[in-house]
Amino acid sequence: MSFLYPHLLWGLTLLAVPIILHCLNYRRPRQVVFPTIRFLHRDVLPSDGRRRLRDLLLLLLRLLILASAILCLARPQWLPPKIDSHGQTRTTIILLDNSASLSRQGRLKAGKKLAKTLLDDSATDQFGAILYDREILKTIPPSTDRTAVQKLLADWQPGYTTSQPAEALRAALALFPEQGRKKLLLASDFQQTDWRDVTTNLPEDVELELLPARGDDAQENAPDAGLLAVRCAPLGQNRCRCLVTLHNYSPHEITRSLTVTIGDASQSRACTLPATADSVETFVFEVSDKPLPGRASLNPDCFDRNDTYHFWANLHARLKTLLITDSEANAPGNVDAFFLLRALTAEQDDLPGRFVVETLGADTLFTTDFTSYQLICLPGSGERLAPADWERLHQFVQRGGLLLETPGSAPAVAFQHLRSAGLTQATAHGLSGQDSHDNTRGLGWLNPESPLGHLFADGNTSDLFLFRLRKFLRITPAADDTVILKTLDGFPALLSSPCGKGQSLLFAFAFNPAWGDFPLAQTFLPVIRELAIRSVSTDASLFDLPCGTAPDAWKTSTPDLTALDSPEVSSERPATAQWQGLFLQFNTPTAESSPALLNPGDLQHYLKRPTATTLKQPRTDAKRQPKPLWPFCAALLAVAILLEATVRHLKL
Repeated sequence: MSFLYPHLLWGLTLLAVPIILHCLNYRRPRQVVFPTIRFLHRDVLPSDGRRRLRDLLLLLLRLLILASAILCLARPQWLPPKIDSHGQTRTTIILLDNSASLSRQGRLKAGKKLAKTLLDDSATDQFGAILYDREILKTIPPSTDRTAVQKLLADWQPGYTTSQPAEALRAALALFPEQGRKKLLLASDFQQTDWRDVTTNLPEDVELELLPARGDDAQENAPDAGLLAVRCAPLGQNRCRCLVTLHNYSPHEITRSLTVTIGDASQSRACTLPATADSVETFVFEVSDKPLPGRASLNPDCFDRNDTYHFWANLHARLKTLLITDSEANAPGNVDAFFLLRALTAEQDDLPGRFVVETLGADTLFTTDFTSYQLICLPGSGERLAPADWERLHQFVQRGGLLLETPGSAPAVAFQHLRSAGLTQATAHGLSGQDSHDNTRGLGWLNPESPLGHLFADGNTSDLFLFRLRKFLRITPAADDTVILKTLDGFPALLSSPCGKGQSLLFAFAFNPAWGDFPLAQTFLPVIRELAIRSVSTDASLFDLPCGTAPDAWKTSTPDLTALDSPEVSSERPATAQWQGLFLQFNTPTAESSPALLNPGDLQHYLKRPTATTLKQPRTDAKRQPKPLWPFCAALLAVAILLEATVRHLKL
């Protein structure tokens, strides 16, 4: 017998209360000294014996009432005994995790050792195995011959992708026979990113044992840094800038050697990485006018799967841009449009043309298809747009477009339109500053994690914080907004508001000398171009995919691939590939670098949890279902209450 709420059984200690009260109320006879008994009359003595019997019976009934009530609340249940499985066939299935995180130093060796020990010492009659990562790689049905399982264990080598243990658990349960004893072994490092979405609940008749494949403390705590991404952009004169993003997973600063190779050219440098943070390294290469495969690599550490990153260089497409101007000839926003157009169409030796710019008036947008553009600029013309135009702009940003907006002659009206269209949740509180050239302000802070962070890493080499800012719109950002620039007063000067797959870049000041000298500064052109290039993917033919991605998944990951046949390209290892005009780059998923691991005890308790929804099994034993006993306790409680009331009203 068991109880659903066993902690309520502590209430049985209250049974001592009626017993104590009964003892305190018990009256002892008094002794009285009489000089003579001749004045006493003969009378019938009261039946103290019967009264004592009634009091004792009331005490027992009240104890029974209290005990029955507590047992009802504790919900007792009876579970029929298990059928003796002695002599039945015992089947063991072992699941081998083949994800990339198992390649960390010491983990694979520990996993093989644990699995081999159980395989050699187990008294199991039948042994089967499943090797899995994102899918089931190999299945060995249960058999008395362990040769195939031993070979699979000897050949076990981690891949370059993540794992999906939920599918492997279902496949393992399907391998068990209907009769006999069952045992499931899980050999894995139990990385949190792989196991966090598992909702499977194992049946009661399956015994579970976890085999944590982990190295010793020195191996698990060894310094580790990895490559997150590589992005290339042309610089003109057959030059290419390569931005390499790295992450230090260690709790202290480390130094690693980084090598970047594009074509036949190669560059190396030592990089000092801050603790548990990202850092960006910039390289410049001489390249040809054709796409070239590239490779970034770190010197080996305890986890080699994130030490290399394959990419394509010298891939770029011209960014199609729509510049929406004010229809009035002398509108202040047209000054913003002039400077924006000059920045986007500049073709200098080191800044080639990356933008195809079309200019339209705000009152002619009803015939324009926004889906053909990647960047839309509103230089002080937002208050001129109709509500239908704002709705189309919202759909444009939702699909992944970039909207750049500056305040015009009525900044509060334009900002209200932005909020009404759902393009931002920030709020505007009016202008700060005057038109007078004597009242000057400036920029005081740049977000180092923003698209401009790497460009102005050394603020002393640019005039970004030197130009005069005469007035600006005071903005309070929303919780999900990212502030890129701040004024000396601490107000946002430029913020990014996400919306669907795209974002809106909102400037607090206009590109107009009446607002400040920003459009006249040397930093104006690189700021505008860098914001646009890094905020919009201009490489339409480049697809960055994780290793192990199946061809069918490529066709559903982007609309451009839905009409194509499955390519004959291997994605099992990091590499670059070219197929039908598309450039593919496969790399180890960054999630496999996470050092967060699950506690095996917690995972075992979760997989065998009694209250969760279990996996549907067609062979569940109905005779082993627990039978509730609390209705019998409730009936006993009712009978005890009736008897107590009857005895209490008896006249003795």
